[in-house]
Amino acid sequence: MRELWRGAPLAGLPSEVGGYAFAQRLREARLLLLEWRYDAELALGGPRVRELVPELAALTGEYPLREVFHRHLMLALYRTGRQAEALAVHRDLRTRLVGQLGVEPGPGVREAHGEALREAVGEGGSAQPREPGPSPAQLPPPPLHFVGRTAVRDSLCRVLTAPDAHPTVVISGMAGVGKSALALHVAHQLAKRFPDGQLHLGLHGATPGMTPLTPGQALTALLRDLGTEPRRIPDHVDAASALLRSLLAPTRTLLVLDDAASAAQVRPLLPGGPGCGVIVTSRSPLTALDGAARFPLAPLSDEEGAELLRAASDRDGLDGTDATRLLVRLTGRLPLALRVVAARLAARRALTPDVLAGQLAAADGRLHHLDYDDLSVRRSLAVAYDALAASEREADRDAARTLRGIGALDLPAYGAPLLARLTGIGEARTEAALDRLITWRPRSTPPPPW
Repeated sequence: MRELWRGAPLAGLPSEVGGYAFAQRLREARLLLLEWRYDAELALGGPRVRELVPELAALTGEYPLREVFHRHLMLALYRTGRQAEALAVHRDLRTRLVGQLGVEPGPGVREAHGEALREAVGEGGSAQPREPGPSPAQLPPPPLHFVGRTAVRDSLCRVLTAPDAHPTVVISGMAGVGKSALALHVAHQLAKRFPDGQLHLGLHGATPGMTPLTPGQALTALLRDLGTEPRRIPDHVDAASALLRSLLAPTRTLLVLDDAASAAQVRPLLPGGPGCGVIVTSRSPLTALDGAARFPLAPLSDEEGAELLRAASDRDGLDGTDATRLLVRLTGRLPLALRVVAARLAARRALTPDVLAGQLAAADGRLHHLDYDDLSVRRSLAVAYDALAASEREADRDAARTLRGIGALDLPAYGAPLLARLTGIGEARTEAALDRLITWRPRSTPPPPW
């Protein structure tokens, strides 16, 4: 019957004959009949549905704003196992309607979109319904010895629990400054405020020996953790991101995205609804991530460093001693370095703080003494240096050269002129190199003296 319609009605007749209104009514009547026909075909189901896809794809191309044909195409796609393509059809239609007309898709399209999403997680279409699983509770244990950070901790909690917000916070700072520990401490404090679950994902932005996750890999991991069957996870990043937002939209879920490499890595992972919260840790402040509240993290105070050293080493009598103050200074008040020192003191009861301080005071061997078991300041710093040194950008290689120069200094503070003379690249390039290094070191904080 489709073949009986050929070309445009009254085509070929002289314009003076008229009949435009009649031809328009014929075209609309044909489109209405097609809509009824596809409604019937989809209701009947069976193998014929697969054959409808190319016909409907041609119609959506011919009538890009006619929502009903897009709805039919979405239904035909997801009912034949092509959920990602069905979601992509919805995304493209919505973009077109909002961009050209300023309106959202109508209820029919939204309904089909909902069906496609339910099918994507194994709850709709011909798939068997599954029992709702438990809420994810993926947070690693909270840090055992957590000290200080009271002001920044309280600010993080306020932002993440603000009503009617879309809270995303970025905790940034240099290697070993305690970003992950703070993120986990706050996440455990707020776990009850997010009753639909807590997701934790390491993005490996600066993990020794590991390549950062791509957005697609991160999305696959999060969707699996939310119960999506692997075969139903879209291959396209945009479609997978849309599915993640749809799954999280009606929930109150907390996401902890640890060790992010860039804003581009994080952006597709963010939920769209107001009920969820996101904590991101990164050596970079991720300034390109719009709408995020940023919390640059500095090393501990002298008193907090001494408290951490005492608690983690399980040594009495460390308060107020010259050796303790020296150990705190020699570790740059960084929690990672302090934990290494504490682990050495805890493992060897005969090792006195005075002896260990003397070992650390030898600048040429300090990093050797700041490695213990899986705790390593050297490995943590090496990730940044290796990435910068291997970069094709001159500014990154300058940053690596400057970092190497910093390592040769044993000064509490220094400026660009001194580093420029040390590296031989000139003050202007040295200033640019220091700006580049801010992605892993807060500029206002003096470097640790190693």
